[in-house]
Amino acid sequence: MRDHFNENYMESEKFPTATFKGKIDGNYDLTKDGFYMVKAIGEMTIHGEVQQVVLPVKMSVIGGKTAFESSFPIKLVDYKITIPTVVFNKIAEQLDVKVSASLELLK
Repeated sequence: MRDHFNENYMESEKFPTATFKGKIDGNYDLTKDGFYMVKAIGEMTIHGEVQQVVLPVKMSVIGGKTAFESSFPIKLVDYKITIPTVVFNKIAEQLDVKVSASLELLK
């Protein structure tokens, strides 16, 4: 089902990646260990469409390494992902996205 969705609706061959370009809202000392609930503000590009977004992010700083985790919904209509009416009732109008990333400060 996932392959069918990616091939036919997400058009993964034409749009193989999704990107987020933005910044963490606020100032945080990434040299001190800690856990923070922050907001990432920026542009999300999916399916060739760009949307301004504010994303909830769990950020942890441990031993000079920073990790980010986020879960958020995206509405298919916002990114011009169309679902044929024949299968519209079988496919959700929004997707749940989960992201994790890690960074290490350069010395």
